[in-house]
Amino acid sequence: MTDTAPRDFIINASWDAEAGVWLATSDAVPGLTVEAETWPQLIEEIGYILPDLIELNQLNLDAKAFTVRAESRVSLTAA
Repeated sequence: MTDTAPRDFIINASWDAEAGVWLATSDAVPGLTVEAETWPQLIEEIGYILPDLIELNQLNLDAKAFTVRAESRVSLTAA
């Protein structure tokens, strides 16, 4: 018997300081590229586009349960 339950997946988010936006992509969801100025806006935008991309790509992923992994490059300088 095969498990047909939708699987969880990872969305990677990084802060682009030059553009002043968060950028989210995922290897698990072709076409997922979202930009937003704030973290809450990013999550909201992901929620808008994700169900359509999952359906379009015929993926067995759960659009209601995913992990967003954030990354931001920080440069600490002496004052």
